[in-house]
Amino acid sequence: MDNTSQARFNYQVIIGCILLAAALGVNYFTIPFLQEIGWYPVLYSFHLHESDLFIYLPTAFDLVCIVTALILVRGRKSLRSLVTHSFAYNLFLLATAFVIFFGINGISPGRYKVIHILLILCIFFLLTNCLYFSVIRERQRHIPNFFKNMALVLYALVFIFLVLEVVFMFITQSHRYNGSLSSRSWFNKYYDLNSEGYRDHEHDREAENGKTKIMVLGDSFAEGHGVADPADRFSDVLGAYLPGSYQVHNLGKGGSDVRNALERLKKYPFTPDLLVYAYYPNDMENDCQAAGMEMVRIPHMEEVPGIFRYFVKRSYMINYIYWKFPHGSDLFNYRDYLAGCYGDSTALEIHLGRLDAMQDYADSLGIHMVTVIFPFLEAVDSTRFTAEPIVDHLTATGGYFIDVGAMLRGRPAEELIININDAHANEAVHKEVGDSLYHYLRSNSLL
Repeated sequence: MDNTSQARFNYQVIIGCILLAAALGVNYFTIPFLQEIGWYPVLYSFHLHESDLFIYLPTAFDLVCIVTALILVRGRKSLRSLVTHSFAYNLFLLATAFVIFFGINGISPGRYKVIHILLILCIFFLLTNCLYFSVIRERQRHIPNFFKNMALVLYALVFIFLVLEVVFMFITQSHRYNGSLSSRSWFNKYYDLNSEGYRDHEHDREAENGKTKIMVLGDSFAEGHGVADPADRFSDVLGAYLPGSYQVHNLGKGGSDVRNALERLKKYPFTPDLLVYAYYPNDMENDCQAAGMEMVRIPHMEEVPGIFRYFVKRSYMINYIYWKFPHGSDLFNYRDYLAGCYGDSTALEIHLGRLDAMQDYADSLGIHMVTVIFPFLEAVDSTRFTAEPIVDHLTATGGYFIDVGAMLRGRPAEELIININDAHANEAVHKEVGDSLYHYLRSNSLL
């Protein structure tokens, strides 16, 4: 072996060893440490694909590293020669590049756009190489024209798909269950949490000393799910009416219920002077289960068979198209379930007791509590059964409340909701509720 060959061999061995070390450094067991030091993405609660984070991505990365390392250390070809002369190696890299690309989509949609685009360019390069090796190269000209044409058609379709993936990567649109990639992209773009973990600005204790603090509690309706600008939420609409001696705190948290909201309020470092609770019918879920009624789980993508579900969940374009069509028929079962909950005396007693506990806490602080009762906005009139027991109870106990369903009765859903797949309140409803809340507080001398 001459000096040039020896040097090249040593160079390949060194690269191979580095790749093997990289494969050993990224796996299921090392990922928590890599996340801790900030070298690997963290899975947020609304990003649902743990398998991508802990299995598919590291496995694809490790396969590329190990296979390439073994070829470099034991083989005679350089890495450049592999890329420019080996169809099998290019096809292998193409497959793993697709896995990595889809995996990143599942983990953190809307982020790492530069990495996405670089991966797409890499996929396009590898795809072109595969086409060249399998169809165009001189010694492959004996392939029948039919197969050559099919290869060209496939190449064109994948190219169009990659271009559309880039386009749909930049589309953001909220979704009721945050189940779509465009919705998670929307969250990454519009949701900024303060140091307390709420979608609110930072509150300074000294700056707010002596001010009247209004705490707005609730779930995603209070948090402003689907509302891009927090200033358009009903809590902020209320705050815009108030003078500088008032300060509104938004303690909305998606998925919260009455009990959870009260627990969070007690831990919050500020003490309220007025409490506003945004009530939504799914607050009943946990209390219904406590009464022994099994929760109805709403299925997602159950109609999509096997391997296709993998791509529907992880392709920006396919996922967007899938969720563009309504998938709400399963909600009827959920409404029937809630009808049973509100009609069950044990469940309702537990549930109303939760509201009473929050009122008791407000009484212990010597402050007033106002309940803003939101309905199912996609079916305001047909789901009045969720509001009536709450309205009757608050009326009987002398509680303050605003019945949003009564305000919106008879109006079509498309005027009230964010979009066809997101039945949260849109900006117009938030404005109406914020206006009504301000006038209600003034008329009852609560301000």
